[in-house]
Amino acid sequence: MLNYLFLFYLATTIIERKNRRDLIHLVSLVAMFLSLTGIYQSIRGNIVAGTMVKPDILAGYLAMAIPSMTGLILSSTSSINQEFIKSYPFYSVGWLLMVACLFLTKSVGAIIGVILGICVIIYFKYGKQIFVKFRYIFIAAGATVVVLLILQLRQLHVYDRLLWWWGTLRMVCQRPLTGVGLGGFETAYAKYKIAGSNPSYPYNYFLQLAGEMGIVGLGAFIWLLFTVWKQIKFVFNGSRVFIFEVGVLGSIVAILFGNLTSYSLHIPANGILFWVLLGLLIAAARSEARNNPQEDLPIHRQRLGKTNKLLLTGAIAFCILGMGVGISRLSVANRHYRSGKRLFYVENLENLLKVKGENLEKAEFEYRRAVELDPLNSWYRHGLAGVYLARYWREGYSSYLDEAIIELREAVERTPYYGQFYVSLSHLYEIKKDYKKAIFYMESAIACDRQNGDYQQRMRELTERMHTGIDAENN
Repeated sequence: MLNYLFLFYLATTIIERKNRRDLIHLVSLVAMFLSLTGIYQSIRGNIVAGTMVKPDILAGYLAMAIPSMTGLILSSTSSINQEFIKSYPFYSVGWLLMVACLFLTKSVGAIIGVILGICVIIYFKYGKQIFVKFRYIFIAAGATVVVLLILQLRQLHVYDRLLWWWGTLRMVCQRPLTGVGLGGFETAYAKYKIAGSNPSYPYNYFLQLAGEMGIVGLGAFIWLLFTVWKQIKFVFNGSRVFIFEVGVLGSIVAILFGNLTSYSLHIPANGILFWVLLGLLIAAARSEARNNPQEDLPIHRQRLGKTNKLLLTGAIAFCILGMGVGISRLSVANRHYRSGKRLFYVENLENLLKVKGENLEKAEFEYRRAVELDPLNSWYRHGLAGVYLARYWREGYSSYLDEAIIELREAVERTPYYGQFYVSLSHLYEIKKDYKKAIFYMESAIACDRQNGDYQQRMRELTERMHTGIDAENN
């Protein structure tokens, strides 16, 4: 997040229009390369993802690149940049390639977002009368959007996303102010889901932002966008010529709309481009104010500086808020873990046999709270698994043993290079008399520490017990 905000601030300092135009050129060239790659993948019968792993991610990048290039092309008629005018056909062909690749990704949200972004560009280029003059064309475009939505609703994954959105809304309702912490959606979602799988993203950027940073974090992001718009709208309306930064505004509209049904802004490549484009809008406003000091613009030079400081302050506050929420959650989780450790703790689960303690319920509560607040910490899960195993020995219910196995499997997934977790998990499967899995996890422990003689000895014991059990069954 800090990297994004630093890049945003750096982009606001690009006062020279030529430098901003060159930056959009580079973005367009990258988008052309990705489009060619995606079209080639489509011809070969592969998934159209370019170098972006998934089609939705590629569609998010193109949703920002296409409107920016549209603004660049439309502004060339009034531009004194002869080099760009000479390369006009090249960029026009590149634009067509990007549009073709966008449709090949089949990302309906990104396609509709690009249509809306281009409508914004047309509005600032020709005014509202263009929508009346060519109303049949825009009606056809609207009908295309409706058809795309209907086709999208017929897909099975739409219903999955509705379930994910509902589960995320439950997450927001449970933790409305602080959320579950930055990056905590994937592990926290299982607690709030209605049905279906556990997605890495809810396919709605704004819902995920609210789920991870609470309504406060979402409100700060929306306030930042509103503040940027408040500063730049007078510049676009008051400019005598069509400036290519209107295309950048169309890109922001396109990606924000597309992320109502996508997660592409969570991907660093798209997130970086979004914040850079947002910074270019501020830079355009500063440039217009500097180049027209005598103009009666709603934004003057002095006020622009104050507003820019306010923007930077808000961006930093937004970042600090996210970091503060994350750090506070980690601190509270550690406090719960230490409380549970004082009540009950065993380092090696294989040494735990019988327990008569009365603090197991309290210890379980503390460990569970620690896991909820910091689900990525394997030690918290190991402590909770120890409590479940103790309750299994005390009460005899096999469900406690199953819960202990679940927690330890999560622990080894998060920390795959710590042998003791594999040893504990192997011990639990040994209790269940599932010697194949017990041996498998003991082999994993040996792979982590090949010099450990105790691991080698336990491996031999498990192998003998498995063979003894097989011989007993045969007899």
